[in-house]
Amino acid sequence: MGVSNKTYKVIFFICFVILPIITGFLIYGHRKETFVGAWVKYNLVDGLWVFSFSIFLLYIWGQEKKSLMKTFWLLTPMLSAIGFEFSQFVFSWGTFDVLDIIWYCLGYSFSFLIFLSFFNKSFCNIKSKLKGIKNRIKYNKSCFCKFKWLML
Repeated sequence: MGVSNKTYKVIFFICFVILPIITGFLIYGHRKETFVGAWVKYNLVDGLWVFSFSIFLLYIWGQEKKSLMKTFWLLTPMLSAIGFEFSQFVFSWGTFDVLDIIWYCLGYSFSFLIFLSFFNKSFCNIKSKLKGIKNRIKYNKSCFCKFKWLML
């Protein structure tokens, strides 16, 4: 018995929207830096929230046709993150960090890569992705790009 597309979308939402946010809260909420380095506590957490926010908006707007509204919403996570970081530099009310911007870019980029690999039919269709996760991802003529690092 196969997994329905609705179930697949719920699992995707939990894994790529909810879990990164929870992970970020747990890492950042830990008072000591002994179990993780400072870059994990501060920079990785920034990348996780941009990733989660971006993939959430892609989840909502990703299948819509091109429009100004779609472009606005899909750029919101990256522009707000970079705007927030530069406001710390300009107004001196926080700590400006170039590594934060790098992690914002990584989180934003990975959200598009993961979303496209799961939901964009011209990139990979959902049924072949389910089959690939279940039976080791192998080359399939209907899907030119399957990522072995996504195997469960």
